[in-house]
Amino acid sequence: MSDNVEKITFIIDNISFSSEESGFAAVNAHNEENIDVKLVGTLAMLRVGEKILANGQFKFSEKWGEQFCVKEFEYVKVSGTTEIIALLSSGIIKGIREKTAQRIVDTFGEDTINILDNYPQRLIEVPKLTQKSINNITKYWYEGREIRELTRFLYPYGIAMPFIYRLQKIYGDKAKAIISQNPYQLIEDMHGVGFFKADKIAQAIGFTDTYRRTRAAIIHILREAENDGNAYLPKPQLIQKTAILVKENETTISFSLDFLKNEEVVIEYENDVYLKNLWLIETECAELVQKRIDESKNNNEKLTKEIAEWAEKECKNRKIIANSEQISAVIQAAQSKMFILTGGPGTGKTTTVKMIVDWFKSKNKSIVLSAPTGRAAQRITEISGENAKTIHRLLEYQKGRFTKNNDNPLDGDVFIIDEMSMVDLRLATAFLRAVPDCAHIIFVGDTNQLPSVGVGAVLENLIKSQKVGHIVLKKVFRQAEQSRIVTSAHEICNGTLPKYKNSAEDNCFFIQKETPTEVFETIVDLVCRRLPNSYGFDPKNDIQVITPMHKGDVGTIAMNRELQNKINGKNPSIAFGNRFFATGDKVMQTKNNYSKSVFNGDMGEIIGIDDDILKVRFLNNQIVEYDVFETQDLTHGYCITIHKSQGCEFPAIIVPLVTQHYTMLRRKNIYTALTRAKKICIFVGTYKALAIAVNNYIENIRFGHLADFILKSPPQKCKIKNLREVLLFDIED
Repeated sequence: MSDNVEKITFIIDNISFSSEESGFAAVNAHNEENIDVKLVGTLAMLRVGEKILANGQFKFSEKWGEQFCVKEFEYVKVSGTTEIIALLSSGIIKGIREKTAQRIVDTFGEDTINILDNYPQRLIEVPKLTQKSINNITKYWYEGREIRELTRFLYPYGIAMPFIYRLQKIYGDKAKAIISQNPYQLIEDMHGVGFFKADKIAQAIGFTDTYRRTRAAIIHILREAENDGNAYLPKPQLIQKTAILVKENETTISFSLDFLKNEEVVIEYENDVYLKNLWLIETECAELVQKRIDESKNNNEKLTKEIAEWAEKECKNRKIIANSEQISAVIQAAQSKMFILTGGPGTGKTTTVKMIVDWFKSKNKSIVLSAPTGRAAQRITEISGENAKTIHRLLEYQKGRFTKNNDNPLDGDVFIIDEMSMVDLRLATAFLRAVPDCAHIIFVGDTNQLPSVGVGAVLENLIKSQKVGHIVLKKVFRQAEQSRIVTSAHEICNGTLPKYKNSAEDNCFFIQKETPTEVFETIVDLVCRRLPNSYGFDPKNDIQVITPMHKGDVGTIAMNRELQNKINGKNPSIAFGNRFFATGDKVMQTKNNYSKSVFNGDMGEIIGIDDDILKVRFLNNQIVEYDVFETQDLTHGYCITIHKSQGCEFPAIIVPLVTQHYTMLRRKNIYTALTRAKKICIFVGTYKALAIAVNNYIENIRFGHLADFILKSPPQKCKIKNLREVLLFDIED
């Protein structure tokens, strides 16, 4: 592979593969020296015969040989009658063969492209060209011209080809006009477009409009806050952040904010500012919870006694011991429309859930089990004996929305959601919409774990409201007390620094290494040699490295590169963008993809690569195909971040602890990583790093009013203008 970025002019010869959905294509071309080259990248808009100046790198694939990976390109106007004839007869215009192309060029010469672009009516001058053919040529030339013109317009501003391709698909032939009239419109219309990209275009084309610029900045700041888990920002903070971003005074920002409020783009509540969609979601979620609370039964002494007697017999039959907290949990779950069960490792949460399931089954109630991730759903299936699905699959996503909702509710009497701390505001609201009014809902989780990656802290706010029945399991059972994983977890929760003896009977160890390089080498040796030899663990399927960060000497990037080479290095790898994947690689999905039914955090294995199509087998033998562009949503899974490990359990985990990761050394992070281990956990690093994490209980406060709105309904601040405003909030953009 060459690291040199080169600019080369190519003429497209033929298209090997093209995906209209993603924009990725593999094309054969030749350069100015007439040397054949295979190009790969976001090239689906190219047609045979077109000429481009491409910016990229040569990379070598053992299967496909040398390829030129195009990062970006610009169209070059074909020159000379020979190139024009080749372009017109290439198939870019259906029905035009070489003889027709020759007649067109004979008529207009080197001015042919100008005629097609600006004066297509003059095609009537070409001999033997029918009106039908003229209409056909005009149509297909115009369609191809749209993307060419948009590329020529945006390329000089450093706008990447995948982004240009998305723009053209959204705006069509109006793309250039819309951007020219207001480049900041992109922020509102396209997810993932931030202020800086839109501002760069605006400045480049000389677009000056203070209101539209500050409006865009306000929306950008609120979206950034949402990415950090916040439903709103306090108004003074929003104004200050926006003023700094656009270098305008706060009076100007307040003026723009008032306009946004009048248009109901944002909603202000008690000096806090929401984007409208998040206001609608949070208030609806609160209303749905209130409805459940209002319909919950009062304490029924007869039912309480019946459950207590049933539990006593059940425990005797199963030869288990249940404490008063667990019995109370079953009683509250049976009598409440909504109930929360929380507890740390070893406190009997699994046994309690099983008892709740068995109680409802004894009453012939249908049970629906679910969890945010595939691995969490698989685990609750194993412990309960009931089939569980991910929440996304339970709600049945189709054509841009969840099909299960208040008009088409789920079937079931009792709904149990495990790992509730992972469920964000959007998903929680979509779930509550879909549950029948008469059903029971039971949320199970651990409040000491990290909050959801998405917006909100739903479990925390439900508990904070004190309106939802809640039992915390605190007592650690004697058998669990023998586990050093369990005792370490509780020590960390209590702010106590664990000490490790590393004795043979332990299941949690600490290997002291002072430098990141030593930590790196030790982890690789543990994964590839020591743990497989000592415990029989499979390096790929049983052992998981979990690290706080992506970057650094022991971040996911460096660790995955080395572990892929050590574990799966014998299989030939193929370049997909800037990364190399091979059959047998362990991978993880990093974004929700509803059309493929794979979701953030799902882990799988590459089972084949054929014709630039990568096949991954996920849980339950689900096979998913990715083209090269779509692999940007995949990452290697030998080493994952703590956030991505939520909801998962692994036989053995290894956690690097270095001060290099200072910003992410927090108590909840380490606790979450530790509690992913089923059999063995090994920390590698320094006690100093562990002490920093255990003593760092400062959590980022997430702004949201869910608990307040559960206690007291907010005033009506805006009206839903159409159903789409709500339905699109079911899912992440």
